[in-house]
Amino acid sequence: MTKEENPEYFKKKRELAEKEANDDLTKSKERIFTDIHDESLAVPEERPPEITIARTMARFAALLIRLSKDSDVTADKNLRISEINLDIAKTNLKLQKWVIFFTILALILAFIAVLPIFNHLNRSGDTTHQTNAPTGPNK
Repeated sequence: MTKEENPEYFKKKRELAEKEANDDLTKSKERIFTDIHDESLAVPEERPPEITIARTMARFAALLIRLSKDSDVTADKNLRISEINLDIAKTNLKLQKWVIFFTILALILAFIAVLPIFNHLNRSGDTTHQTNAPTGPNK
């Protein structure tokens, strides 16, 4: 039987396939998994084994699509989290640069503040500098 010989049969078959596919995609992964086992346990008196295998494979395909969609959602969430982490890392790097800059600036200012003290200490130990103390025979 071809599509041209019996278009109504193929139309109904297609509609049923679309309905079952949509129904499968709205089910939970666990429910689809259970349906796979249910399909595979059909006895030969119920339907031919080829049909059982075909329906089991169709349910398995639905499970794969469902798992794929779930993994896409998870991947998108992970990507957003990675982008947030990258932004945080960039901000931390900028802050670290500013902390290093201000630390160096504080060290330079501390050195400048201490420099007069070092100069004064060096002069007090120098014997060649002038003092107001009298020298010589007229003490």
